[in-house]
Amino acid sequence: MRKDLVINSQQGFNVKNGDTGKELLDVLAGFRASSWNRKKVITFMASDKILAVDIDGVVLNHAAGMHAWAINKGIQVGCEPDACDCYTMSPMFPGRSYDEIMQLMVDFSQDDGFASMPIMSGFESALARLRDLHPEMKLIAITAPGNSERTKALRERNLRNLRFDEIHILDMHASKRSHLDRLPKSAIFFDDLASHAITAEEVGLTSVLFRQPHNLGDDHTLVARDWEAGFEIVRTKFAGSPHPGAE
Repeated sequence: MRKDLVINSQQGFNVKNGDTGKELLDVLAGFRASSWNRKKVITFMASDKILAVDIDGVVLNHAAGMHAWAINKGIQVGCEPDACDCYTMSPMFPGRSYDEIMQLMVDFSQDDGFASMPIMSGFESALARLRDLHPEMKLIAITAPGNSERTKALRERNLRNLRFDEIHILDMHASKRSHLDRLPKSAIFFDDLASHAITAEEVGLTSVLFRQPHNLGDDHTLVARDWEAGFEIVRTKFAGSPHPGAE
């Protein structure tokens, strides 16, 4: 995003310092695929402290939430959430095809259970400490659970108490490149899917792969095994210190 682009859904758009009409149209095209927090004026400066995060598997425990939902619905499960070592969740739903599991994920994303997933251990503590250190920090969600109106409403509900500055909601499995590319290079981004973490690095952000059983075979420049490690990575990044390294 251009550092001087000010977005205010109530008053329109104001572009400064020579942004062209085409660049503004490119930005607007990206917004049509997103759900934004429309209550605030969003201003990004090059030096902003921005923590951007994926949600499922990083902030919320999607595997645990879906496991509980499946049991409640009488759907057979094949493993505990922390033993589900495949991103497509095939160990949790043995005997089902990829398409069948994807449909279960869609069904879950439109059920009330989707709004009550547990928060990942350590996230709230890490977030509170970072806000104490950096009250000006902006918290941004870039999440791809599906973009039906029902899913959007449930996703916003299960993030409400965490006080996100922005929530971008994309279609399931959508690329996050255009959203990541609009963040200032000072931002740091966490995702549990290696391809998204790589994309963030490619557009010039500090990116962190958040460890989950399904990505144990993936390497990345920065890896956080939990939110205590995640806190240290963000703290040193914002302090301008050398990062603490991988796991």
